[in-house]
Parts: sequence; C-alpha cells; structure tokens
Amino acid sequence: MREHAKKRRRHAASTPRTELPILYAVVFVCLGALLVWAPIPLGSDRDWFVSHLSAGAAVLTMGWGLALGTGLVRSNENLRALWPAALALSASLIMVALQITDLRLLGGEGGQGIGAMAHPIWGLTADAAGRDGRLFISVYPDAAFAALNKTFLYVAAFYLSFELAQDPARARAICWTVMGAGAFATMFGMMEVALQSSFSDWFSGENWQKYYDSRFSGTLINPNSYATFAGVTLLAGLGLTYTGISAGMVAGRGQAIFLRSTLNTLLGPMMLPLGAALLLFGGVLLTGSRAGTMSVAAATALLVVLLSFSQSGAKSGSKTVDASMLSVLALLLIGLLVGSQALTTTLGRLETADAARPIVWDGAWIAATSSPFLGNGFGAFGDYYPLYAQDVINGYANRAHNDYLEVFADLGFAGGAAFLFAPVYLAWLCAIGYVRRRRGKVIPAIGVAASILVGVHAMFDFSAQIPAVGVAFYVLMGACVAESLAGSGKRRSDSHGSGDHAPMPLDTMDAQMAFEAPPASASMPHSSATRDQITSI
Repeated sequence: MREHAKKRRRHAASTPRTELPILYAVVFVCLGALLVWAPIPLGSDRDWFVSHLSAGAAVLTMGWGLALGTGLVRSNENLRALWPAALALSASLIMVALQITDLRLLGGEGGQGIGAMAHPIWGLTADAAGRDGRLFISVYPDAAFAALNKTFLYVAAFYLSFELAQDPARARAICWTVMGAGAFATMFGMMEVALQSSFSDWFSGENWQKYYDSRFSGTLINPNSYATFAGVTLLAGLGLTYTGISAGMVAGRGQAIFLRSTLNTLLGPMMLPLGAALLLFGGVLLTGSRAGTMSVAAATALLVVLLSFSQSGAKSGSKTVDASMLSVLALLLIGLLVGSQALTTTLGRLETADAARPIVWDGAWIAATSSPFLGNGFGAFGDYYPLYAQDVINGYANRAHNDYLEVFADLGFAGGAAFLFAPVYLAWLCAIGYVRRRRGKVIPAIGVAASILVGVHAMFDFSAQIPAVGVAFYVLMGACVAESLAGSGKRRSDSHGSGDHAPMPLDTMDAQMAFEAPPASASMPHSSATRDQITSI
C-alpha cells in the first residue's frame, strides 16, 4: 500500500501541471487595455502617467511570473535568444547605477581617486557652499529615476507581448490590437479638436492645444510624436491588411471573378482594417510633420517591398500581387490628398524649431565629447545642456531632438552604444526571421519596417521617449520578434502561411474564416485541426 502511494506521488511530481488558458486571455486583455490607455492622457508624457503605466505593467509582469512559477502558463521557448539584448541593456543600467551613486560612499574625495570621476559641477557647488558636498557622475541624479521608469515600462511591455505571441494567432491579434489602439486614439483626438476641448486637460491642468492649434497631434502634445505613434500603429495592421486583401483576390479565373472577389474582400472582412489604415495615414499627414511623414512613407514603402518579395512565389498569380500593390498605393494616395494641405503649409515655412535644432545638436555633441566615457547623467539632458550650449535658443531644451546624440551625452559612448544595442538587435532578429522563414514573413516584415520608422525619426525628434509611442512600439516588437524566432516550418501547419498563400475560395463563409481576426482569448497550444482553420495572414 505504501509503495503504491509513493508511486502515485512520484507520478504526480513528474506530470506537468495543467495550463490555464484563461490566464493568457486575461494578460492579453490587460496588456491591450494598457496599450489603448497609454496615448489618451497626453501620450502619458507626464511623470504621474508614466508611474501608473509602469505600475500596471509591473503588476502584469509579476502576475505572469507567478503563473510561470506555478506552471499555469509556459514561457516562450525562444526567450534565451534574447540574451545579447538583455546583456547589453544590463551593462547600460550598471552605468546608470554608477552615475547616481554618491562617490563619497565608495571612498572617493573631490579631485582624488574615484572622486575625480564626479562631474565638475559638484565641485563647483561645494566650493560655492564652502563645504564638502555630494559627488555624482550625473548632473542631476533624480532625473535618472524617471528615465528608468520609462525603460522598465518598455521592457515589461516587450516581454509580456513576446510571451503571449508564442502562439501565432495571438501574435496576429497583438498586431490588430496595436492598430486598433492607434485608430481609437486618432478618433479620440479628432473628437477633441471638433469639440474644442481636451479630455487630457482634466488630468494635466494644461491646455495642450494652445501649442499646436494649427496642426493635428491626436491625443499627444507634439504632432511629431503623434506622427511616429500613428505610423507604428499603421504598420502593425497594414501588413496583415495587405496580405488579407491579396489573399481575397482570386486571379486566373476570369476578370468577373477577380473583380467580384476584390469587392467582396474590400467591402467585407478587410473594410474595417482598411478604414483604420486610411484614418491613421491621414492623421500622420495632418500633423504636418516633415520628418514624421517621410519616416512613415519610407517605412510603408519598405513594408510593401518586403511583402511583395515574400509573395513572389505565390500560387495566386502575379495579378494578385499587382492588385495588392495598387491597393496600397491607392491607400497612400488617398491619405496624401487628405493631408496635402497641412503638409504643404508646413513644408513651405521655416519654423523656429528648425533653426533651433542644429544649435541643440551642437550642444549635445559637445556634452557627449566632454564626457565620452562616463556621460553626464541618464535622463538629465535638460539639466546639463545649459552647461554646454554655445548659442541661445528660444525656449527650454529638455531634449536633444536626436535620441542617439542624447543617449551618448547621457551615458557616454560605450554606455550609450550598449543601451541602443537592444532595439537594434530586436530589429536584426526580425530581419533574420524574414529572410530565413519560408512562410509567415508578414509579421517579421512589420517589425523591420516599424524599426526603420522609429529609428529614422529618432534622428530628428524624441518620439521614442514618449511613453505612448514606446509602449506601442515595444508591444508590437514583442509579437514580431516572437514570430521571427518561431520554428520556420516544423511547428507550422498553416500551409496558407503569410506571404506564401494559396488562392482563397470564393465561398463567403470560408473567406470570413480566413480573414477574421483571432479572438483575444486564443490559448496555447492549438491542435493541428484548429491551426488549419486559421490562415496566417
């Protein structure tokens, strides 16, 4: 009897715990709510808004970790592939920790030993006060905590999305959700403009429309930041919309069937995402942001090219690919007509910001080269910039309008390079996934295009530092990287894979099944029968 009980205990210990699919759905819905809410209160570009977003992401992450520990969910098996990005980010955070540590606690004295690493401003402060003071590498250590808050928020958003996207249906659902969040924020912003009121004013106590009342900025403060946000959310669903339209067009069976299938697709399952894409692209152009518009246009063109190459061997024929290309070009043309007036007006004038940017860039470069190894303080650009400014500008330069220069000035060249390595590595994984995969290329292509968009615009503005933009981008990248690292074929049974799809049947019900966005509660794992019913678009 005792031997039998021992055997049962051993068997119970060796048997894997049963997963709870409802937990995946709960985390998905909570992450989606975080994503939808982030752009509403001024893009969450205020310390209080960032704090409550970070708190929500922290609760979700801790809950996921608890579920992992108890075996109620399982971790993405490809998580170990992210170790280079994690190592580089950890190295940069060690530099931040050193910057905000009082060097006197490490045995340093002003001008001697480790104390000589302190920024000279602390010695000047001590001399002015006539007594010994604190010694920091950072000009303003407290600013690092707000910057770290944003960093941890982005890491949590990426990690949760990466874990959820281990299932391809949820990866597609995340892309649709990102696009939906952008469309919702755009409609919300248009409603505020129409009503001449701001919902965000109730929280912030400021009238944000007084700054850019002639340019559309959605629910964000800065039109340039909104352009990046709308562009990222546009790309999130544009690739799926593109392939959905392409898959619905039946070529090679006569012109009448081709036209009927095209109309059925555009006015049926693809009508809502196509409308959202038009809304977002129109919103980008209404901002009048030159760098933002050019970045979105370049990323969109790149995505179209990548998807065209991925469909070059499609059995649906060249007509389908050509029609898809024309559909995307028509989308861009309609958006251009909607926003051409605002864009032309902006291109025709030289704003004060245009003259100020090179001045700020010069100061940022001098700051970076003045402390190339230790930096001047993470997140403290607005505090140390006046020390290096060579000319006077109209206004307060709290950001460098070039994220690369600002990171190098903040952390030094080594620490800055380590900090920037993480997003670059994620983009590289998406590119490798696109090249190596035989099917399912769409979502990796979206990751490449979104990275180009954010990376290019970061050379002219600070959009990546806006929490709403960062959350949308890293949630999207979590899904894109997860799909890029997923097994390229051996675990996939979706023979109608993204980019290499078979012709769609004319039956309306089959088309609806193929294009219907997967429910948020889709669980892992799917049976092979279930996977065969879901077209990977």
